[in-house]
Amino acid sequence: MNDLILKPGRERSLLRRHPWVFSGAFRPVEEEITPGSTVRVVDTKGNVLGMGAYSPASRLSVRMWSFKEQEIGKDFFAEQLRKAYALRKNVFGTLPDAYRLVCAESDGIPGLTVDIYGKYAVCQFSCAGTEFHKAAITELLLEYAEGVYERSDVDSR
Repeated sequence: MNDLILKPGRERSLLRRHPWVFSGAFRPVEEEITPGSTVRVVDTKGNVLGMGAYSPASRLSVRMWSFKEQEIGKDFFAEQLRKAYALRKNVFGTLPDAYRLVCAESDGIPGLTVDIYGKYAVCQFSCAGTEFHKAAITELLLEYAEGVYERSDVDSR
């Protein structure tokens, strides 16, 4: 697991739970980090502020998965999807034929949008982190739909 160390004073937005870290907010990265992999975001005193998906090609270099230290993998995404589904179920009662299951940062999965249309999920993986975990996320979506259609055609990718 790689650490990204923030520059002094740059932790304030993360302490307020802002889900993005821009490239100028952290010290230079000394080792190569695989795009989309999870990094630990650390302040100058060594305190872990959370876990995020790293995207070196973007000015928005880290999208936060969590504001605590935890493993990010299939179990994490399963729990985030369960929470998103439970929220919609609570709001709608009986779910409509078409609804948004996941709305990126709002549902704790930055860079992922999932719409349910009848028996199918249409998803958009719009950042390096969700692209990195695409196989696990797609497999998990089959618990909510009979099929998954990917539509990741946004220019920001």
